[in-house]
Amino acid sequence: MKLFSRVIKDYRDHAWLTPLLRTIDRRPMHCSLYVTDRCNLACGYCHEYDNRKPMPTFEQLRQRVDKVLDLGVSKIAFVGGEPLLHPELGPLIRHARQRGANTSISTNGHLLTAAKIDELAGAGLNGLQLSVDRLTPSAVSRKALSLVEDRIDLLNKAPFKFHLTTVMCADTVGDARAILEWAVARNIHVELRVMHADPGQCFRTTSAEQEDLFALIEEQRRLKAVGRSIHATSTILDFQAAILGRGRFDWTCLAGYKIFFVSGDGKFWLCSHRPTDLDILQVSTADLHGYAGRKGCEPHCGIYCAVNNSVFITSPTRFVAAELGPRFRQAVNMVLGRRQP
Repeated sequence: MKLFSRVIKDYRDHAWLTPLLRTIDRRPMHCSLYVTDRCNLACGYCHEYDNRKPMPTFEQLRQRVDKVLDLGVSKIAFVGGEPLLHPELGPLIRHARQRGANTSISTNGHLLTAAKIDELAGAGLNGLQLSVDRLTPSAVSRKALSLVEDRIDLLNKAPFKFHLTTVMCADTVGDARAILEWAVARNIHVELRVMHADPGQCFRTTSAEQEDLFALIEEQRRLKAVGRSIHATSTILDFQAAILGRGRFDWTCLAGYKIFFVSGDGKFWLCSHRPTDLDILQVSTADLHGYAGRKGCEPHCGIYCAVNNSVFITSPTRFVAAELGPRFRQAVNMVLGRRQP
């Protein structure tokens, strides 16, 4: 019964109808909304935090939430920085849920407590992404399993779904397989993501490390096919293989149209790599429609939510068909308590 309840938790919040409607209408589907640019960590590969910037107020964030929902967004991911730093994240999630949005947060988990998890659950949070890059902390990343394992135990008891995400770069690839095996053995949803080098090429992996990355992509594909707890979609696995030079992946980025970001100071961004100076409160549906075509940066994209949502919108039948079998087998494995890969 406990495992059956876990299946219900993982799948009950999949709002299928509205996303499918977004494949045929001209309204946006997904918004990543920065609740703060500040972070309690300083990971060496990360360029998405700035501790000098002021925290937006609840009222400012509420207005931004209302605006993106009025534009037609059905899913809001509250991001940062570290979103748990914002003292009114819970009330903001509650407001978005009351307006019918599917909500999630992305966090490093260091600020999670039993009380905070209860607050997020009480607000109606649908999902949580926990970033875990290494087994133990390093100078590059303190997002380590050893520092948040007790929080994962708490999340297992929470009513909302969660998954682990590991960013694979030169500093973390050595631990990635161990994290994958640790999570799969416990039926914890997990995905490993290839990180592109930053503009200074500081974290470009060697050819040997790229072989390791590809092997880990294929291992996720194998585990996913037999119904293990792999969170990555087939779309993302195919895309990551392509950026490592293994095959082709042709797609049209719909960032700015079906998916967009709102910065910590309220600016409309196509994605975290394509900012604009346009205030989100001034954005119209006509503005969004102007970004419906290719961007030219598709082959080198590092924004996985843009890839996933864009392919879902443009090829929904193919996207869903690739997920049905593995997701069904995942549910069966959880109900039967199968834990070994």
